Amino acid sequence: MTRLPRRAAALASGVAAALALSAPVPASAAPALSKMDQFALVAAGSGARAEVYLDGDPAALAKAVRANGGEVSDTAPGRVRATLPGAALPALAANRAVREIRQPIRPIPMVVSEGVPLTNSPAWHNAGGKGAGAKVGVIDIGYGRLAAARTAGEVPASATVHNGRCGTEHISSHGTTMAEVVHDMAPEAQLFLACVVDTMDFDDAAEWLRQQGVHIVTVALGFPGTGRGDGTGEDVEGAKAPANVVRQLRAAGVLVVAAAGNEGDKHLGGRLLGSDADGWQYLNGNAQGQGFSVSSGGTVTVELKWDAWPRTAVDFDLYVMSTPAKPSGLNDPALGGRYSIRAQKGTSGGLSPVETVTFTQPSDAPGTYWAYLKWNGGARDMRYDLTVHGPAHGLSYTTPAQSIAEPASSPYALAVGAITPANQQSGGQAEGYSSRGPTVDGRVKPDLTALTNVSSYSGGSAPGATLGGTSVAAAHVAGAAAVYRGGTDLDAEHLRTLLLDAAGRQGRDNTLGRGTLHLGQHRALAAPTGNGYTPLTVQNRVLNTYSPEGGHQRPFEPGETYTLPIPGLPADAQAVVLTVTGMHAEEFTSLSITPDVSKPAGPVPTVDVRKGQIRSETVTATLNPVDKVIRIHNSHSKVNLSIDVLGYYSGGSASLFFPVRRPFRLHGPATIGANAQIGVIARGVQGIPAAATAVAVNVTTTSAGEPTEIEVFGTRRTASWTSTPYPGGKTTTSVLVPVGADNAIKLYNARGSATVTVEVTGWFEVRSGGARYVPLRHTVHQYSSGNATGAGALSSGLPSGTPVEIPVTRRDGVPGNATGAVVTASVRLAGQATDIDVWQQEHGNTGFAPLSTEALLPLSASGHPVRNNAFVTGLGPSGALTLWHSAGQAHLRGYVHGYFLGGTP
Repeated sequence: MTRLPRRAAALASGVAAALALSAPVPASAAPALSKMDQFALVAAGSGARAEVYLDGDPAALAKAVRANGGEVSDTAPGRVRATLPGAALPALAANRAVREIRQPIRPIPMVVSEGVPLTNSPAWHNAGGKGAGAKVGVIDIGYGRLAAARTAGEVPASATVHNGRCGTEHISSHGTTMAEVVHDMAPEAQLFLACVVDTMDFDDAAEWLRQQGVHIVTVALGFPGTGRGDGTGEDVEGAKAPANVVRQLRAAGVLVVAAAGNEGDKHLGGRLLGSDADGWQYLNGNAQGQGFSVSSGGTVTVELKWDAWPRTAVDFDLYVMSTPAKPSGLNDPALGGRYSIRAQKGTSGGLSPVETVTFTQPSDAPGTYWAYLKWNGGARDMRYDLTVHGPAHGLSYTTPAQSIAEPASSPYALAVGAITPANQQSGGQAEGYSSRGPTVDGRVKPDLTALTNVSSYSGGSAPGATLGGTSVAAAHVAGAAAVYRGGTDLDAEHLRTLLLDAAGRQGRDNTLGRGTLHLGQHRALAAPTGNGYTPLTVQNRVLNTYSPEGGHQRPFEPGETYTLPIPGLPADAQAVVLTVTGMHAEEFTSLSITPDVSKPAGPVPTVDVRKGQIRSETVTATLNPVDKVIRIHNSHSKVNLSIDVLGYYSGGSASLFFPVRRPFRLHGPATIGANAQIGVIARGVQGIPAAATAVAVNVTTTSAGEPTEIEVFGTRRTASWTSTPYPGGKTTTSVLVPVGADNAIKLYNARGSATVTVEVTGWFEVRSGGARYVPLRHTVHQYSSGNATGAGALSSGLPSGTPVEIPVTRRDGVPGNATGAVVTASVRLAGQATDIDVWQQEHGNTGFAPLSTEALLPLSASGHPVRNNAFVTGLGPSGALTLWHSAGQAHLRGYVHGYFLGGTP
């Protein structure tokens, strides 16, 4: 049965009366009424003026609103916010310009200060580090008790307020509490306080803060159902969707600190389990109802979303019952109007995959409820998330993972979880309610954890009450960022990096992120200047599991982590360039290199080795800043390994990087015979200067007569294999190779014959005007096509010929002025041979293909990458790369290991 007849029958049989409509509604009106959510139906019945969202063409909507006696208060690309008589809503819904009429999406405060000493702020305060010159914005739902807080000195009198549409009576004091915490942390920072009522106000508040020149914004709010969780928002709001507003703030140089959410113990999610014959979904085994309790007087929002963004015809409905039984119909007394049945299936082009129910529990007693999900058509093999926002507890089933709130899930936001002072001091865990990652596209969240359950003058039921939640934690981090920013010109990504590095935790996870907020000892702060490069004339082998070199004369075991010192480096070395070769794995395995002992909380590609094969990759590895070592992590199977050092980045190294805007062919295609080598002039040709010390090249090998090894070197061969091609395939490897005294680089082929092509992406030279390298402590996972359509599930892959933009800068520690980057492209489960082209967005596709793969049969369901290549590239002013592949479908991933500063973009 389709949605419209079902709903029409329900309305015609008396549901309209249950919703306070003045008279039963004829079934013929159902097509129009199906565009109205439950909030709009109730407003229509009451006849009172109501504020609603209307989705469709804004110009046509505005005209229709005025024709029905209403006023438009804001617009977005596919939405208007309007106030009009409730009785006019059915007629408005009948207008063809209207896709949907729904309740405005209200923000939810993340609330469930002793925190200052535990962050070491007093040491900074005593040394004069109080945030003078820093401007901090607070976006919140209200600033009640602000006058009293100013009088008491808890909020500075100079704080500027933009109250927007919030009004002045019966308003929350949540925002005032956030301002208190920021002021405690950074007492000389200038505060700007912006109030919001719904999602469309959020953009207005952000714009006002941009106009004030703020450096930091704290967002202690969540906006249910407004985005997928990967940094993209509802398409009807376009740039005004909360996730997109956060991205715009970051693009404007503002550090956005967002509360991770208080839904760690109020979230249930995963793959949909199927349903009974009537479409009622199973949530846990054969259980279909999600039970929960609501505090007396509490307002909660139950949110259901499924991973079919941005619009879908896949249709689910959400019902909240006061008894543990599925509703018999929309007029079931136990349902009481608590349902959401948006017409995804019945709307041309579909609607966003979200249903929300908001209700308030009577103040005389708590209540218990059960949420039920009903499927009405379309594919069901996808991820869902069912979350109860607000003062709810005692959920029947919970999955803390992937509970990060919107917009904290954005890669452009610094998401903050919550930990109590007692747990912070004892090394304990985050609060149970503190939302956890990973995000829907596989990124680690939260980024950081900070203190909660601290006293507040304006929070709680009386001055001095204790207030908790990730909102308080986020305000601590925003204040800490202001302390760092005071008296400096540090940009958002530098502030982010300082905050994460000072947390002092090796590794990261989806509970604590990088650790708990701590400013560290007072010190002079400055933006990183980067490192020059020193290429080694002859590669230096530091590990060989077939010999004593490196102290590991045996295969690596599954799950093993090994610490490898790198000898011969100067004290200021920060990264090393390595050739890593995996050999003769018993089964497929993946080798990763990180600076920390803890295993990476997510994919960090280095070398993926198939059973019985040899694979080599060039890796730029960040050194542990304390002991100058690397850690090697092996995943699945026994494997042998060799590692050679090609060079290192250090403060004292003199060679700087000069990227080319459009990679060019230096040599080939040329055939190399067995046990033979060729020389390629790499100085004084095609713009490469005569003083170049090393060149960044991409070597592509085809037509291998048999399995062989290719070594690219400058002076002397060392049996350090740059590339390991196989017959019938096409292998690409990027490498930084020193230029020999004869102005040439050499390529050696071990067996059979092979055809090679050499392309140049840049060079290193000892002169001013070049770029210097800044390694990232943790590799950043920037893009995954496998997550682009299904919450980590493997879709059919990215079709060939589909350009994908990968933003590199202004996120995850990479500043907006980066002029180059070390990037890994990774492909898995390619059904046929394909080339992956990468180009700077400003300069177009040159045919530079740093990654190619032979046709590979699918591996196990674990979906490990089967081919990686790390390459050095320049970046244009946009800071973005475009990635594209040539044939069939493939799953592509993009990672960033570090960036370059200076030189010519």
